[in-house]
Amino acid sequence: MGGVAPGRGILAGMRIRSTIPAPVPAGDRRLLALAGGATLLSIGHHLDHLARGNHLGWPLTAQVTPFTFSFIVYPLIALGVLLRAWGKGGSGYWAVLAGAGLVLVGAIHLGPFATEPRTFVPPIAPGA
Repeated sequence: MGGVAPGRGILAGMRIRSTIPAPVPAGDRRLLALAGGATLLSIGHHLDHLARGNHLGWPLTAQVTPFTFSFIVYPLIALGVLLRAWGKGGSGYWAVLAGAGLVLVGAIHLGPFATEPRTFVPPIAPGA
C-alpha cells in the first residue's frame, strides 16, 4: 500500500523546538515594569504638552523644537527592550537612558533653555 512505516514520517529525526517561552527572570520583570512606567509617563508628558498647546514642534507644527527631538525616547526604549530580549544590555543601559532623559527634561523645562517663564500654581486653600 506504499504507506510510511510508523516513526519514519517526514518529521522523523527532526528536533522540534518548544514554542513555550522561558520564564522571565525577576530582575528583567522589574526592568521591563520600570521601562513601561517610564514610557507611560513620557506619553503622558507629550499629551500634556499637546493638550496645553505649548512647547509644540514638528510634526505638529512646521518648527523644529526640543519637543521634536524628545520623540527619540520611544525608539530608545524599544531598543532597550529588544536588547534585553536578546540577552544584551541591562540596568546600565536603562540607567544611562533615564539619567539622560532627566537631565534633558530638566534643562528644557527648568534650566537656562526653558522657553517660557516658570510659573507655579499656588496650592488651593482649604474650604476654597
